[in-house]
Amino acid sequence: LIQKSDGTSLYATRDLATIRHRMKTWSPELILYVVGGEQRLYFQQLFKAAELLGYGAHCEHVPFGLIRLPKGRMSTRKGRVIFLEEVLDEAIARAEAILEDRELGTDEKRKIAEKVGIGAVKWADLSQTRTKDVLFDWDKMLNMQGDSAPYLQYAYVRIASILRKAEIEVPAKVDASLLTEEPTIALVKALAGFPETVVAAAEGYFPHLVANYLISLARDFSSFYKQVPVLQADSPELVAARLGLCRMTGQVLRRGLGLLGIECPERM
Repeated sequence: LIQKSDGTSLYATRDLATIRHRMKTWSPELILYVVGGEQRLYFQQLFKAAELLGYGAHCEHVPFGLIRLPKGRMSTRKGRVIFLEEVLDEAIARAEAILEDRELGTDEKRKIAEKVGIGAVKWADLSQTRTKDVLFDWDKMLNMQGDSAPYLQYAYVRIASILRKAEIEVPAKVDASLLTEEPTIALVKALAGFPETVVAAAEGYFPHLVANYLISLARDFSSFYKQVPVLQADSPELVAARLGLCRMTGQVLRRGLGLLGIECPERM
């Protein structure tokens, strides 16, 4: 049904007109509709109608699950709803509380708290399998430790601190043959998996694959740093090689979080 008996339009009428306009104006190769999974049947019908009308559009529905409250799905009519602004404000406030005792200026502390708090909220959504429902939980969503964005941000900050303490210019190319320890090799292998992870996430529209990868990478780096001396390595060449590995890990963490829309502070 694309038109009511009285001639007025429906959602489908307007969506079909939008598809037609997009094809005539921009001729896109692909149109993605990122909408909740409960609309799956509607989009199947919409895309079939567009096909029968000869619009020549390649449309795809990218479904996602709902964020549910302990008492059930959100409903504005029943007063059962959490507003995004409220969540973001609370996340930033909690991040500021964690940073309270750090030796940071007021403005810097606020900027870092925004990156950490907002990053935690984005992570709570994007780290979940896209098609599954998520139960809203304040403590879990704003978790500043464990498998979270703040954990990854802190890993990046620690790497940045290591590079600053080194006080040397790490060459663009280092002697990778010196990287022979088991934790080092494990970290190198983990870094090598970044491109294929990004491709898989893009092809399936599954950002949680990037999130899972980054957590695993941060753990591999933590294991490496605990077991392998970096700044106290036996030779300048070995110091440079291990610093190069640290630098690359920091770059991948920053780029991976950037793909999820999460910023990395330089200090925490």
